[in-house]
Amino acid sequence: MADDHRSSEERAFDIRKAQLRSCAVFDVTMVPSHRLIVFTVADLINFRLGYSYPSQKYLSNILGLSLRTVRDAGKPLAQYFDVEVVGRAHRYHPRWADIAAKYAAIQSRTAAKPAAVQEPTEAKSAPIIALTAAKPAAVSHETEADFSTIAATSSANSGKIRPLSFYNPTKDPVVLLNAKAGDPDQQRWTFVKSRLSSNVFNRVELIQIWEDEVMLRAPSALLHSRIENEFHSQLAIAWERQLGFPVKIVVLPPMAVAAE
Repeated sequence: MADDHRSSEERAFDIRKAQLRSCAVFDVTMVPSHRLIVFTVADLINFRLGYSYPSQKYLSNILGLSLRTVRDAGKPLAQYFDVEVVGRAHRYHPRWADIAAKYAAIQSRTAAKPAAVQEPTEAKSAPIIALTAAKPAAVSHETEADFSTIAATSSANSGKIRPLSFYNPTKDPVVLLNAKAGDPDQQRWTFVKSRLSSNVFNRVELIQIWEDEVMLRAPSALLHSRIENEFHSQLAIAWERQLGFPVKIVVLPPMAVAAE
């Protein structure tokens, strides 16, 4: 076999590295960009030295992330590594005992079987049928007046941006044409693009939304630079209006080239 030349120590070392990479992938406490950084630092651990030593600039270049995003990953990296700073260089010494415990916890969590879903019985569903068959109550005059007020207010504000609760993506023709079927995040991205005043974002791809981070990918290096320099604040405002809370925008370049 291709790995027969390796010693038993090297085989054991590769197994521990694989466990560390798995911990990075399944750690739900980290945002996707931090998982990617921890995974890459783990993959670069040297067998003879026993630690990894990529610079922050190298991680930024190879992963297509900003230097600020790499610097913000200090706390997630500290969960798995003892970070030694030598001048301007960083050395990441893995804490193998903690990693083994986290890997065992992940395995026990992924191996757990989901609870069986019980089908509703006829006795339980009978009140529901009776409730749906009941005649709806008549609308009072006060309620009709309230409806008239709401309709008048809605027509007066028709030129303004609608709240998220009133947006129905299934009736938006732009969403029906461009969004991926059944993916609400892609529908949100299509709606955000419709709010932006530039067509720069037509070919920008939404990678994913994770908690307060929105990750996009630009189709070219030129557009990536233009979005970062000219449209970053507009993107953040549009996504905040769409989701209802401030978000961090991460725009990836089309391809990351590793340094030799």
